[in-house]
Amino acid sequence: MNANSGSCRRRAVIAFFVVVFLTLTFGFLDCAFGAAEFVIAERGKPAACTIVYGKDAAPAVRYAAEELRDYVKKLTDVELSINGKAEYRIHLVNLLVDEEFRACVRSLTGVSLSVVSPDGFNVVRKGDGLWILGEGPRGCLYGVYDLLERYGGVGFYSSWCEKVPRLEKLTAPRGVVVSSPAFAMREPFWYDVNVHLEFGAKLRVNGHNHVSGEVPAKFGGDDFRFGGGLGSCHTFNRLCNPDIYFDAHPEYFSMVKGKRLKERTQLCLTNPDVLDIVTSNVLERIRMDPSARFYGVSQNDWYNYCECPACKAIDDEEESHAGTMVRFVNAVAERVEKEFPDAVIETLAYQYTRKPPKITKLRHNVIPCLCTIECDFARSIPESPYGENQSFKSDIVGWSKQTDQLYIWDYVTQFNHYPQAFANVYALQGNIRFFRDNGTKMLFEQGAREGYHAGFAELKAWLLAKWMWNPEADMKTLLDEFFDGYYGAGAPYVREYFEELHKRQLEVSADPAH
Repeated sequence: MNANSGSCRRRAVIAFFVVVFLTLTFGFLDCAFGAAEFVIAERGKPAACTIVYGKDAAPAVRYAAEELRDYVKKLTDVELSINGKAEYRIHLVNLLVDEEFRACVRSLTGVSLSVVSPDGFNVVRKGDGLWILGEGPRGCLYGVYDLLERYGGVGFYSSWCEKVPRLEKLTAPRGVVVSSPAFAMREPFWYDVNVHLEFGAKLRVNGHNHVSGEVPAKFGGDDFRFGGGLGSCHTFNRLCNPDIYFDAHPEYFSMVKGKRLKERTQLCLTNPDVLDIVTSNVLERIRMDPSARFYGVSQNDWYNYCECPACKAIDDEEESHAGTMVRFVNAVAERVEKEFPDAVIETLAYQYTRKPPKITKLRHNVIPCLCTIECDFARSIPESPYGENQSFKSDIVGWSKQTDQLYIWDYVTQFNHYPQAFANVYALQGNIRFFRDNGTKMLFEQGAREGYHAGFAELKAWLLAKWMWNPEADMKTLLDEFFDGYYGAGAPYVREYFEELHKRQLEVSADPAH
């Protein structure tokens, strides 16, 4: 018997007892779900339910209990207790069950546990209990919000606009709800979502949050934090500063048309001293902030890539300027792994590095952030006849073949003038489906972080969050809900403006020459 089979057997023994526990307690294997509906609260009657969780429950589970209690009170005027005594119970449980564990359960017992990805959840009705079973730190919290939306009719449209109807009775029907997000990281980068983290939790988004810093544990923490003062983009000048090095060592920086540049420069990625300096600085930053997951090593936000003979030879061989970039970042990541095996080095596939290299492959601890900045945003990338959209399709296929951690940076606002109308809503769902279908795991939708209301900001943040979780959610249904819930009596007039705006944009953009 090899070590792997022994490990599986040990895990399977544990799995067997877990299956028995789930069978007896949650009733996963039992079809008898009791009465047709589970009454959570009924107006004018004493609370018959209590919300319960274990003594070692995570902060997000405790917060989920408080949110459920508070919204049930708003909906029905009935206040449920937490860990109290009552005839019926709503159980909040976090499941941290990995795929190997599930496989062991299946091999020994034939039982398939409900599979949800991190942040996913099951809502299960059994006898006198309702079970919200979340995976990862946020699953329970998201399950509570889903229950409130699905069965309570609650709408979370902005940090200042919610729909909380008056209900005579709040119930959950018989059956099981299984829900998982399409993307591991989901970040609609709009001001309201990123400043008001409690609202972001209601939308079930979990990105690395540029505006407010780390995400508190009660919202599930921050699984996607970029550490060491190295954000997710444009770090070359921080890692090898031309103000420090250029005068003595101009060869460290990019040669453009035969001249080394100090201003608006990139790095000479074939210079061994540059590799040593950058790696040393990356390691120093990781040592100062070792709990983060990602550390960015990426080009500055302009062109001027190095054209020295050594860099040019590699880029010509790779048929892309990403050739020198990937080889350089791979070398940094290889050295980093020796000291920090769990650290992930992120780099950009942006502008001149957008096309993947022909020969060199990414190391397992490197992820590319592929950016859509050149694309047409009036129509979705797969539908648009615009040339850059067509070439982007080829690029995303190439990068997705290199990694199972593809990170997309998409653009969803008017950067020249944020308040100006930017009629791109009808492209958003098609783009998100396209990213999902091409293996994207992390999705960053860059909106306007500088303030409220820019170009239907609240609508776009809400729609993007919904589609990042479920790209198949019906567009018309979502638009109808948001306009009615957010604009109220003004909805027909705003909707008319919205539709005319998008109609005209689509007419203009039908010709690729525009």
